[in-house]
Formats: sequence, structure tokens, C-alpha cells
Amino acid sequence: MRSVPTSDIARAVVPDPDGGGGTVGVDPDIIPQDLLRKYTEYARVNVRPVLRGSTFDQEKIASLYVALRRESSSSGGVPIAVRHIESIMRMSEAHAKMHLREYVRDDDMDASITMMLHSFIMAQKFSGRRSFQRSFAKFLSSREDKAHLL
Repeated sequence: MRSVPTSDIARAVVPDPDGGGGTVGVDPDIIPQDLLRKYTEYARVNVRPVLRGSTFDQEKIASLYVALRRESSSSGGVPIAVRHIESIMRMSEAHAKMHLREYVRDDDMDASITMMLHSFIMAQKFSGRRSFQRSFAKFLSSREDKAHLL
């Protein structure tokens, strides 16, 4: 496996796999670095997503908090506090900002819950991970962003 210099990645040039020294072409999945920089700057300056109660499932957050507190106290793990729920809300706002949305949607909240739960499960002992995955399976959504279908 050969490494690709950063400048080639920035130009989205893919090296020839035959080792001939040439290039195959431009990979359409690689975003040019200057465009990505402009996108993040625009999102940072202009987008402020609002977290409203009507745009996400508050009961899901409440039941997640109760389940996390119960599991963490029974397993002797890291105690779960309100700050963990606040971090889920901040992550969902960041996810909405990445998509340039005005409001936080359910899929933003699901992405942040999934990220936090994966982190929580991976921090547990190896022997208890499977039981945690089963107990939090209803919160771990594998849904992807369906906006591309619209």
C-alpha cells in the first residue's frame, strides 16, 4: 500500500494502482480542501440551528436518560448526569449545522444519540458490551439521512 501526498489528496488526484507513476483521474467522492474550508466557514458564521421541542422526540431523550442512569448505576460504570444529555443536544445542533439546517430534526438527534451510545458502550468492560448493546438497541438507529431521496 502506497501513501498519497497531502497535496495530491487536496487536488483529488488518485495515483495509478499499477505503479506507473501516472494518475487515474479525479475521484468524485473527494471534496477539494478549499471548498470544504469555505463550507465550514459559511456554516460557522451563518448557520445557527434552533433546538425546538416540536422538532424532536422528547420522550426518547427522557427514556434514554433513565435507561442510561439505570445501567450505569447497576454496572458500576461512569455515572450519567444531565450534562450527558446536554452534550447530546449540542452534538445534534452541530449535526444540523453540518447540514445547514435552521432547526434540529429527529435524524440529527438520532445521530448524536447513536454517537454517544457507541462511546458509552465502548467504554464498558468487554464482557458487558453485548448486554449493553441489547438493552440500548431501540435507541441505536441505523437510519441514514434520507434527504438525497427527495
